[in-house]
Amino acid sequence: GHTVRVMCGTDGQSVRTALDGTYAIPFTVRRRCNFYVHYPSHEPQTLLSSTASARPTPEVHVRTRFADVEWPRAVERGKRILVTGYLYGNEDAGFSPVRGARVRLEFSPDGRRWKHAGDSPVSEESHFELSALAPGKGYWRIRTLQVPSYCTSPGVLRSALIPVKDRTRFTGFNASPEPVRKGAAITVKGTLQRRTPAGVWKAFGKRAVTIEFRPKGSGTWRRLRTVKTNAKGRVLTRFKAVRDGYWRLSFAEAPLFFGSRSAADYVDVR
Repeated sequence: GHTVRVMCGTDGQSVRTALDGTYAIPFTVRRRCNFYVHYPSHEPQTLLSSTASARPTPEVHVRTRFADVEWPRAVERGKRILVTGYLYGNEDAGFSPVRGARVRLEFSPDGRRWKHAGDSPVSEESHFELSALAPGKGYWRIRTLQVPSYCTSPGVLRSALIPVKDRTRFTGFNASPEPVRKGAAITVKGTLQRRTPAGVWKAFGKRAVTIEFRPKGSGTWRRLRTVKTNAKGRVLTRFKAVRDGYWRLSFAEAPLFFGSRSAADYVDVR
């Protein structure tokens, strides 16, 4: 018996031949490569070193996978969804580039009927970005449109239900007077608005708004009171001045609306 080395590219394993010169060895293929076997002779006077390639060369397929795909939590009404991620092959510890690939984005309102939304090439670094106008709440999925012939498809990756929401904002927020005498009244006011699908900001009435306070020198906001906006979206409420600090208004996220906060307003209590 003699020791021969079975090679796949730069990967190799040694095996000893039987008395009749035959050998067999299980070999884990880690990447596409050319198979060959090499016999390094240690007896150059009687035996020469020899190398032989596999005929035919085994066809090696590369499994692919989607990775680090980022689905948005929600999409603003009338805006585009942006989905980013990577497409990797399972060579080189599972992070090999899949060159020449393309991916497709599809949308479904119910998870059953799917419609083409957009395509994107995969970069040399395996990254892709897909974007499409969001027609409403629904499900999104990505799949490969094109991969190299030696690659297998990663299948389909689907999102959870992604809602479509309207933006909100506060305008005219103010906490006054500034400064204020300790024990006197501080008036907090502002207006809550929502952005319509036409892009127009309108008053957002009859909605719960929280007044929050952060004392000077503290990093924590405290919820002091929750009130409802009037029909014109306005908030007006008063507090007893106790200590220096920052005031703001907060609107919590809702099924059809994004949350928002006003800018902070500092009041000096003397």
